Amino acid sequence: MFNDSRYARRNGADSVRALANDTRFAKTASGFDVQPELGPDAQDRSLIEDVGLSEEIVDRLRAALPGTSISGG
Repeated sequence: MFNDSRYARRNGADSVRALANDTRFAKTASGFDVQPELGPDAQDRSLIEDVGLSEEIVDRLRAALPGTSISGG
């Protein structure tokens, strides 16, 4: 998190995955994938599945940051 923006990145052995505000990025051996304009639920899923945060952490972030992108507001 940085101010009112959400940015998270995870580097793997053969991939890089990131979430920047409402856009998901994935670079793997098979290519580069961009998914823009994700809704709040898809953003949360990306934080859990791509970045590796737990559901509990994502829930806490949403509760702690009302009015920011993580809360959908």
